[in-house]
Amino acid sequence: MCLHVVDEVPTTNRKTGYKVFRTTESPYSTVPLPKGAVRSQFIRDHQLYVEGSWYNSTEGTITSNVFGISTDVRYPKGFHIFLTKQSAQIWADGGYKLSVHRVAFKEVVASGIILHRYDSRSRESQKRVVVARQMKVLERVS
Repeated sequence: MCLHVVDEVPTTNRKTGYKVFRTTESPYSTVPLPKGAVRSQFIRDHQLYVEGSWYNSTEGTITSNVFGISTDVRYPKGFHIFLTKQSAQIWADGGYKLSVHRVAFKEVVASGIILHRYDSRSRESQKRVVVARQMKVLERVS
């Protein structure tokens, strides 16, 4: 998941949002993870996330890759967190063994829009997210 459009870093008092996770060892596995544990929806992220624990993102910057096409959009690395449960559920919809969890976050370093569908002109395809350096998995909501 990469930002298609990057805004200025928001000044917000908001401290929670929603993130999509995988509930099995791999997208191709039927082996469930231990209760309260999840993995990133992306195969390259091998981190096991446990409810109630804080996690730090890696440092550096990322170049946006939208639908397999690299763009000139660059922003700081961090956890990409949806601001609404509905946006996270739409992103997870149709994803095999994906779940939505409420998360707490700190140190927002970027915000912007991700595209859920190829038709970027459609308002429904655009989902707002924040990028944060720290994240705590709170609870599964769907």
